[in-house]
Amino acid sequence: MSEKGQEYIIDYKELESGTYEIDYHIDKTFFEMFEESMVSDGNVDVHVQLKVSIAALQFRFDISGTLNVECDRCLERFDIPVEGSYDMVVKLGDKNTPPDEADDFIELNIDEDTIDIRQHIYEYVILSLPARKVHPDNEDGTSGCNPEMLNKFVTITDEDDYDDTSFYDDEEGDFDGEEEQQEEMETIEEKLSKNSNWDKLKELLNKV
Repeated sequence: MSEKGQEYIIDYKELESGTYEIDYHIDKTFFEMFEESMVSDGNVDVHVQLKVSIAALQFRFDISGTLNVECDRCLERFDIPVEGSYDMVVKLGDKNTPPDEADDFIELNIDEDTIDIRQHIYEYVILSLPARKVHPDNEDGTSGCNPEMLNKFVTITDEDDYDDTSFYDDEEGDFDGEEEQQEEMETIEEKLSKNSNWDKLKELLNKV
């Protein structure tokens, strides 16, 4: 394994029972370790509290800082504040049950001596993002989004939508063009009737 990310690998079997605290700073170099990450840059502090016992490892992740994301409204990138606290319990034996307060409960192979927490940190940092990522409003109450970017988008309102009721007749829901099609078919039949062989052809069609 490369040296990159080694600081996130904890050799828990070398630790005595007790409580440990670790601080990490998350920035661009951290997100580069994850392919196709939805976040490419940030400035986040992660405080990890680890309680070690014979039966389990109990983690507490406290997250605070900012992430650079794309605005859902104007698509311009901006720094959005994130904050959250998450609990994770790692099972080390066969008789453990997940505590009610745990956000995650995972198991380690009995042969594993270490645990890599970078993936868990990444997931909790992403989980800290709000569901809707939009520029905060300005002090005067106006949108903080880039107005030039907003002007490039066309907002379709109900008034702009086509009137789908005109596509059908008022009562029976038939297509507007059905009457014209019927008239056209009658015209074709009229032309065919002038053909000397039309009666024979019509008789054959009625037998099918």
